[in-house]
Amino acid sequence: MSIIKRCSNVVHLDLSQNEITSKGVKKVFKSLMSNTSLISLSIGNHENIQKNKIGQKGIPKLSALLKTSQVLQFLDVRGTVLCDPGIIELCEGLKNNKTLLVLNISKNDITVSGVQTL
Repeated sequence: MSIIKRCSNVVHLDLSQNEITSKGVKKVFKSLMSNTSLISLSIGNHENIQKNKIGQKGIPKLSALLKTSQVLQFLDVRGTVLCDPGIIELCEGLKNNKTLLVLNISKNDITVSGVQTL
């Protein structure tokens, strides 16, 4: 994670399909807080193998990243076990975010309640 923190010029980071848990993803999101050039972050799952599992425990750091990011435009967290509570927490980070253009939250077992909050 120290490399991610030191590389302040990373524009696209793809960590999809790596079996990252909520504990690992918290470190990733925390390391990215000081990045001022990250435009695209993919931590989602394309298939059902080597799934990243952000879950509810990893969302607070992602929400904080979204609150502070001045440049992030694309975020892919598909299939990362967010469910409704995770989406609701994610919305807190999106409230004042002015840069995010694309958000992929598919395959996260989100119900009508989660969609309404979003």
